[in-house]
Amino acid sequence: MDSHLRECSALQPPLDWPTRMHIALGVARGISYLHEDCSLQIIHRDIKPSNILLDENFEPLIGDFGMAKLVNHEDWKQQIQESKSARAPHQMAALDRSEKLYSTNHIGGTFAYLPPEYLMHGYFSAKNDVFAFGVVLLELISGSRIDFGQPLDRKRFRDFTGVKDIGEHNKLGCLIDPHLRGDYDEKEAEKLVKLALLCVQESPTKRPTMSEAVQILKGSSLNDRWESEKAEMLLTFPLGESLLDSEELSGRTLADSASHLDPEVLSGPR
Repeated sequence: MDSHLRECSALQPPLDWPTRMHIALGVARGISYLHEDCSLQIIHRDIKPSNILLDENFEPLIGDFGMAKLVNHEDWKQQIQESKSARAPHQMAALDRSEKLYSTNHIGGTFAYLPPEYLMHGYFSAKNDVFAFGVVLLELISGSRIDFGQPLDRKRFRDFTGVKDIGEHNKLGCLIDPHLRGDYDEKEAEKLVKLALLCVQESPTKRPTMSEAVQILKGSSLNDRWESEKAEMLLTFPLGESLLDSEELSGRTLADSASHLDPEVLSGPR
């Protein structure tokens, strides 16, 4: 995906809008499978365009599981039992499985796609991947790379709060990849921007689950949720060098050991 967004040529023309929507849905489905349908929950922790592979039909495949963490099936099943009285049955499995926080002193991944709770405090959950997916959506929409410490393209929009303002004032044109030459669906673009902003909220509990993201991309409305949350929405833009020098990161190792993922685990129950 990364090369298709950055290296346009006569032999590799820019991705058209329907293809971008197809990729967005495919990536969301893939991450949702890892989070909610595998026998062991898999938190990828390095979702980014260069780890999203595209086949000849532009079907996205999530690759590079070197930073992934496996979560014990029994851990989240026990948590579901403990919260039965607090939540409706249809909410339990997906939400409990995605919101449970784990802690580490070994920080790994790519900075622009790391959520604040992980980079600052070492807390990670499935909502790490949701945050990264939101950043990927903005790259898919804009065609702009998110470089280390640089929130998208500073010449076009400064940070996620700026993106929210642009979306609110219906000025999506300045967010859209110029290679598209205006050939895109405005309603779909608006939905993608809003979904991306929901995914990059500062609070992990405010971010949607990936199964919710799939339903939104398949056509479910997010207007009610957007209207109820936009006023209090706290957005976190990619974190740069000033944060890395802060005392809050002292003692943390900016690397992590790879988890070996058996193909049987990835394929799930037969």
